[in-house]
Amino acid sequence: MPVESPLKYSRESFDLIRAVHNNNFRFSPESRMVGLTENTDKSNQPVTKQSVLDVFNTQVIERINYLAKYSKQLWKVDVGDYGNGTDPNAHQLLVGHLGYSDTNNEYGVMAVKDYLTLNDFRDQEGEITYDDAANTFRGSISDLSRLGRVRIVVKKGNTPYSDNTYYAILNTRDENLIDYNTIRNSIVSSGNFNSICKSWANKIIDRANNVNVIYYEYKLPDPPPPAEGGVKFLKKEAYFESVSLDGDGRWGKNSVSYGAIFGEGDTTAYFEIPKVTRNLKGVRINISTSARLSNDGRYGITVYNRNSGVILGHIPWTHGTGNRTFYFDNPISLSRDRSYDNLILMLNTKVTGDRGDAMGMVATIEELIFDDNIRISHVSSNANASRINPELIGPIFDSTGNFLKITYKYTLRDCYAKPSVIRSTFSRSHDNNHLFVERIEQWRDGVRIGTSRNPTYSEDLIYRNRLRIASRFNGNRHNTLITMRHDVSNLDFKNGDELRFVYGYYNRMYSPSVWGGNERLPGMKKSVLNLKTFQSSNLSLVIDDILNKEELIG
Repeated sequence: MPVESPLKYSRESFDLIRAVHNNNFRFSPESRMVGLTENTDKSNQPVTKQSVLDVFNTQVIERINYLAKYSKQLWKVDVGDYGNGTDPNAHQLLVGHLGYSDTNNEYGVMAVKDYLTLNDFRDQEGEITYDDAANTFRGSISDLSRLGRVRIVVKKGNTPYSDNTYYAILNTRDENLIDYNTIRNSIVSSGNFNSICKSWANKIIDRANNVNVIYYEYKLPDPPPPAEGGVKFLKKEAYFESVSLDGDGRWGKNSVSYGAIFGEGDTTAYFEIPKVTRNLKGVRINISTSARLSNDGRYGITVYNRNSGVILGHIPWTHGTGNRTFYFDNPISLSRDRSYDNLILMLNTKVTGDRGDAMGMVATIEELIFDDNIRISHVSSNANASRINPELIGPIFDSTGNFLKITYKYTLRDCYAKPSVIRSTFSRSHDNNHLFVERIEQWRDGVRIGTSRNPTYSEDLIYRNRLRIASRFNGNRHNTLITMRHDVSNLDFKNGDELRFVYGYYNRMYSPSVWGGNERLPGMKKSVLNLKTFQSSNLSLVIDDILNKEELIG
């Protein structure tokens, strides 16, 4: 709801208005920041209705209006970037407790009560009496007694995300807050009326702090059901040649389809789960298969944080189709400083059997299973692929052997989590004749101290035929890029270590390649020819993604 700029505001109310409306709110040129009047000096003036009202207005009404406070017109629940912090439908219980401010007042949405005027003074004829003052102030103090406090706690599951307490204009009031006997015989000599009014203001504030207190707890909601946007299919990747990634893409849906996963095929489908605020305890997936190898599939689940790339849960390979429920062993950890996390669910599929046979598959995520038992992650954001790619050094070619050796280097710096899986590919390498073997090496102080857990490249691969046999990509690639999935979970990385991405490359067709190439010259060494074919095909390394351990790097 739009808020008009108040003419008077305190520093605290300025900060509160900005906090609710962000920096989009602009105070008008007529607005001014004010402080409280310590004493309203009427000592040398005759006691009049106006002088009495002046003291009351400045020492009671203005002191209460000066406070930064929530009202029905101005409030916000600290939900971070979740996006519904000012939605009255989401926060009906809070809004129901809030009262309206007096926006005609100079303090605008911070005003509980406008100043009293002469027309508001209720007197009997003659001198100002105790009864006159009591009758005049009783209604105003009743209005001012709507001042209260609200404590707003926002939770992710049972874990607090934010906990804030504010002054607020509430609906409850106290008609008998003040004993007006305190002004008997004192109103005429107004020297101590400042103190009396200050004590009244203090009583109103004391009631707000200790009596008129509202507790509001809001639990951030779960994502909608998978079929209603709670799960969105992003992509599918192959880690072995025998996977066709064609067919029904189902982008943005809660389902993935494969036309054919051939024997020994290895693939992953990626789904986004947006705005997760509780522990993802498990997931129910309907898996249907077809064709000759329909009973030869194995399935596993991996979940990681999309922002940090940290792996949060993993379920190993198991057989079985139909409606299956997968449960994680440990509660999922969520970010400390975010109200929600976007998670990526990886449905991993492997098919065993003859490479000439295949399995069709449709997998639909039917249900996300949540509970309140979350953990808070101590691992923050990490160096990611978009940062690493432009910092790669290479390619460095070695064409002295029977095939081309290609090396890229990257030095880890300012990382917060230890890498666990690194996925890479070569752009424009769709052609089935491009063969690769791969390995990641860990170097420290100029010495190689480790290699990835699942290398296909090794020093004994000195012949082209051995490279072809060792390669995961030596058959029908179905015109798709094959992602190389490097398992580096065995390596104890530290900042300053050098990662070397080492590839052996061999092109079976030599030249010309269907993606470009050079004619073979008489007597040209095959590794040199491979270099020319690699360069003319314009192949380039791309680090697709890095998944990290939930473990701090040194």
